Order: sequence, then C-alpha cells, then structure tokens
Amino acid sequence: MFVAECENAPALGSAIFGAVAAGGALNGYETVGEAAKHMGRISKQPIRPAPENAAVYDRLYALYSKLHDGFGGDAGHLMRSLRDLAAGQRTVT
Repeated sequence: MFVAECENAPALGSAIFGAVAAGGALNGYETVGEAAKHMGRISKQPIRPAPENAAVYDRLYALYSKLHDGFGGDAGHLMRSLRDLAAGQRTVT
C-alpha cells in the first residue's frame, strides 16, 4: 500500500473534489484522477503489514465488514434507535 505524502490527507481530498466541482473552465480539473495527479503526492516507499499481525488484521476486517454491512442491512434498526435516543425517546426498540 502506498500512502499520501500529506499531513492532512482528508483536507487534500476535499480540495481535490472542490477543484473537480469547479471544472476546467474555472481553473479546476475535469476528473478526480487529473486533480489528484496534480495536487497530491504518493509515497515512493510502500507500507507493508507485519506478517505476524495478519491474524489480528483478519479478525479486525471481519468485524469491520459486519459493522459496515449491518448499518445498511439487517441491523438498520440500530440507526433508527440512535435517532430515537437523540430525539429524546427513552426506550430503545
């Protein structure tokens, strides 16, 4: 994996999308790829995961996948419950 050479990559990503939204006519870019090529830099040294940590990475990814899929699938009621709590309802359905 190669990472961005930027202290604040999320802000750079937002700036890239802003430049694409402006478009070429307003000194922006026509595509995300074009903007990223001109605005960002990628490290030349890859980041490699430590092989001895592979089992932990696999377990974490499995949990992440369940959480990711859960919020849009069978566990969609979780978001409804969170909204109810935020609205002041005291019971969780």
